[in-house]
Amino acid sequence: STPKPSSAASDVYKRQVISCAALLRMDLAAAGSLLGWVRERDAKGERVQFVDAHRLIATLFGLVGIADHATVAVRKN
Repeated sequence: STPKPSSAASDVYKRQVISCAALLRMDLAAAGSLLGWVRERDAKGERVQFVDAHRLIATLFGLVGIADHATVAVRKN
């Protein structure tokens, strides 16, 4: 029989990391569409992680509910 990957290894494959470093702005309609996509991934057990988000984008993600279904990391600068 074929060995199955450990749960830690399978978690790596289920995580998607998206850089927001070049994201300058986002309107509410786009945030709503992104929320739908993130919710689908979360329902499948695939955790999305947004990194290097500007603090205003991170706030928008929190307001529309994206942060409830994904991890949002604010950029340091």
